[in-house]
Amino acid sequence: MKTGLTWVLIGLAIVLSVVVFWFDKAPTQPTVQQKGPLFPRWDEKAVGSVDFFYSSNSFVSALKEGAHWNLQAPLRYPANDKLLEEVVSSIRFLTSDQYISGEELTKNKKELADYGIKPFHRSLILQHGTERVEIRLGNQTAGEDEIFFQLIGKDGVYLAPASFSRLIPEEADGWRDSRVVRLDRERVEKVSFKAPAPYGFDLERRQGDAERWNIVRPTPARAESKRVTDLLALFSAWDVIKFVTDNPREFNARYGLERPQAEIEFTFSGMPPAGISSVAGPSGGASSDTNVGVELRNLKVRFGNVDVANTAAAYIGLIDKNSTNVILAKGEFLRNLMFPWQELRTRRLWDIETNEVKEVVFTSSSFDEKEKGGFVLKKGKPGEAWMAEGFGTNTLSGTNSYEADPKVVEWVLDQLAHTEVLEVAKDVVTDFSSYGLTKPFQSIRVEREGLASQQVDFGLGQKPASETEGDQEKVYMRAFGDGNIANESSVSEVTIADAMKFPTDAFQMSVRDVASFTTNDFVQATFQLGARSRVVERGMGGEYKISGFVGKIPEEVVFIFDELVYRLGTLRAESWIYMGENIPPEFEMAEAERSLTIQYLNRGNVRDCQIIFGRLRVDGMQTAAVKRFGKMWVFKFPPVVYEYYGNMLDILMGRDAVEKK
Repeated sequence: MKTGLTWVLIGLAIVLSVVVFWFDKAPTQPTVQQKGPLFPRWDEKAVGSVDFFYSSNSFVSALKEGAHWNLQAPLRYPANDKLLEEVVSSIRFLTSDQYISGEELTKNKKELADYGIKPFHRSLILQHGTERVEIRLGNQTAGEDEIFFQLIGKDGVYLAPASFSRLIPEEADGWRDSRVVRLDRERVEKVSFKAPAPYGFDLERRQGDAERWNIVRPTPARAESKRVTDLLALFSAWDVIKFVTDNPREFNARYGLERPQAEIEFTFSGMPPAGISSVAGPSGGASSDTNVGVELRNLKVRFGNVDVANTAAAYIGLIDKNSTNVILAKGEFLRNLMFPWQELRTRRLWDIETNEVKEVVFTSSSFDEKEKGGFVLKKGKPGEAWMAEGFGTNTLSGTNSYEADPKVVEWVLDQLAHTEVLEVAKDVVTDFSSYGLTKPFQSIRVEREGLASQQVDFGLGQKPASETEGDQEKVYMRAFGDGNIANESSVSEVTIADAMKFPTDAFQMSVRDVASFTTNDFVQATFQLGARSRVVERGMGGEYKISGFVGKIPEEVVFIFDELVYRLGTLRAESWIYMGENIPPEFEMAEAERSLTIQYLNRGNVRDCQIIFGRLRVDGMQTAAVKRFGKMWVFKFPPVVYEYYGNMLDILMGRDAVEKK
């Protein structure tokens, strides 16, 4: 008995010693939470999914697919990209500046529920790379300017601005894209609008020219691409008023969607066409150049009944591969589509942009292959000039090549891009011979960098008996080319002036500089009128001397001649109209009758430039000739320069020269 009692007493002593040791030990200091961002390395681009639990049985799940967010639950639907990006970005600004530690909670006998924090209740979960971030939102503070939240994996409770909580929609529908249709306009390949006659049309993107469109129905034609782009852009501003139902079984006569007023269907490609970068996505689809495997679907939009409670709204049905939805939206949007299909047709002869052009082929006199001729205007390498290269035997240039005048090239390209038809003569033509288009008098084909070519033929059709001499002269044109643009079967009318304004020979594109010198380099000018001639030369001091004249030259004469010399130093032909060994008689030019010979310094050498004037006028302008490249070039002389020349000729030769000039 003694022995047993002894062991009991010894055990009690040991226990008492342990208790005394622990109670006498200094308390452990709590871990101090450092202030600053909770996620200092937060990368918004690394977030691939966002889930939010309103309760254990009510949640939304969004997945980043390419450049867009899409809801995965409770249904597959385009998500509100802007909202998701704001939620994801807001995590970067969460800090530990205001923090209640777990020890402090215990000390104050507080639980998470006292701050409104519960599992699966207002829980935000983000997948940040390989890291799972879960934030449980609680109540607002008494001042309602902050909100309590728990970060799973961290001890305690944090505070964030109340604006963080207000980002979260009050109901699941708030996570949806608020637009009726989220269109990836760069991926739309086809558009089919069905409506009661006379409305409705089918469009498709042009093969080999992804930024342009064709009309397929009711009549094949080229569409004005900007008009199509603007039309598609309207859908971005069409907002949902209310999400009605996502149950396909309710897609019935109640909403007028089984037999809709109208329907528009979009067909999307899997990737943006070549040369176009994606910026948006179709309904329920994704749109990223890096997400090749994402499937894109066709989308039908049906226009149903007007809402009885709100006559400004109409039921809209959305049908794609994965879902059928009914929403309410502004019914007047349908008016944007109710227009004659002809309004989509381009009026431009060539549907091009000037910076796309790399080569233009001008062909004339194509009635006989042996007589076919023309030239090719080719774009040079960077830093090099455009060149005009002749071909055929029935042109003045033959197979010669000329450096093209930059200003003329700019004008030609601008005219190609902006010349418009007068009107469509006939939509569907099967026999083009009556329009002179089986043997066009001129064809112009535009080749573009990486894009389909476009060609326009001009024909002289039979003149209607009702057309009088006073009527505007017109010719016919037809556009066709590579890709599905070749389907165009219509014939349009253009003015003969628009058809004939383009050059037909390579020499017409040649640089138009006739003379180039400064007033300081001017030496003398010889005015020839019949057998009479007068010379005006520049002295060493810059003063002028007139042959046969003694005395001081009047200041007004000096002014006129100064201006003439300046303008002759920058003389450019208005256009070249002939080039050959000799000047044809019809220009009525004779060297002894009327000419102006200019002498000027060029790199220290004296150069001569003789300009011979004729009696013929073209387009109201005086014709003149100058020798260049060993041949005589006839051109239209600038009217302003000719006026100064005429005034000086009057002064030198007397007023009797007026009739002769």
